[in-house]
Amino acid sequence: MSTSPSNDPFARIKLQAAATSNQELTRCLQQMIEVLESQNPDYREVRSQLLRATCLSYEVVRHLDAASFSLGQ
Repeated sequence: MSTSPSNDPFARIKLQAAATSNQELTRCLQQMIEVLESQNPDYREVRSQLLRATCLSYEVVRHLDAASFSLGQ
């Protein structure tokens, strides 16, 4: 599932999470919850969207890690 940055309300948060510590990642996930709740107050839907967003965040981190290894950093 590919999402362009312009259509992804989490794009900035995901990039921030990719470059931060676990404590910062927790804060970024909290920001995702706030974005989701502002878009849809139905908790079950928010939870479902958060799980998808979290998985996407980990994918971003994984790809950035792979890119840094390929660059020899």
